[in-house]
Parts: sequence; C-alpha cells; structure tokens
Amino acid sequence: METSQEGSPHTELAALLARCCEELLASLSSPTTVPADVPVVSKSVVSFVELTGADVGATLVARFEEGFLGRTHPRRHRRLMEEDLAGWASEIVNQVGGRFVNKLGQRGVNARIGIPGSLLGPTLHLHLPVGATKAFARGGLSLFLALDELRRPLMSVAQDDATRQEGELVLF
Repeated sequence: METSQEGSPHTELAALLARCCEELLASLSSPTTVPADVPVVSKSVVSFVELTGADVGATLVARFEEGFLGRTHPRRHRRLMEEDLAGWASEIVNQVGGRFVNKLGQRGVNARIGIPGSLLGPTLHLHLPVGATKAFARGGLSLFLALDELRRPLMSVAQDDATRQEGELVLF
C-alpha cells in the first residue's frame, strides 16, 4: 500500500526517512553471510515506534526479511535467541526514528520519539493505515511511514542554516 503525492510534505518526509535508513545501514557492518551458529528467524518480525510532538504525529513501522537481523546484530558471532533478534529489531527502528527526529528538528519540526516495540510470530500481516508510504526497502529492511498529521511546514536545511547568526548555539 504505497501512496505517492509528488512534492507533498508526506513525500518529503518519506525521502528524509529513507536517508535515515541509508545512514543506519551504512553504519552497520553487515556481512553477506550469516555465521553457521546464528539462527535464521523463520518467523516474521515487525517493529514500530510513534513520533509525537507539537508539530507532528506519525508512526514508523519496520518489517525485516529472514536473515537481516542475524546478519546485522552486534553479537551475530554468538548464539542468539529469538528474543535477542526481536530486541534488535526494536533498536533498529529506535535508531532510525532518532535520526529522523533529529532531521525533523533541523527543519523546524518539533517531534519526540516514543518507546519502540516488536512483534515476532509465525506469520505477521501488516495492515497499515490508508496513506501509509513505503519509505525504504533494501537489504532485508522495509520501513513504512504512517503520517497522522504535520502541523508545521518543513524548512529546508539551507533556509534553516541561513537564519542562524555566526556563533549562535542551537539546542534540540
């Protein structure tokens, strides 16, 4: 269920979220093969986190393909339990969400990240709200953005930088 509204704030947010995913994947040292002692999860794993604040309401939902969590887990060379992989799924969506909140702040949008959660089961089916957008899909990670409301227009980073005075301290 993908919605494309060219030039809309939803499209801009999805593109910004995709850049956050690219950054995170680049920071993970993910080998192309899973060590023999790492279990490959044959169950579906989905993680999610809410973003709230004065300017925005949204939910990020991540779906992980088989093997992705085992390949990217920091302790992938040790025997991992399914709970370890579900926790890692929550951490990934938390890291992407944190990067996204920081980028929103740079664009003048006030947002806070909630507490991430994960679901692990034999077969999980995603039922996303109407208008949810697949913002990213690569390397075993798919990330969806369900935007409830954006109450402030996005400023471009260049515009934001141009309004700062030299030596001004900006706190988030």
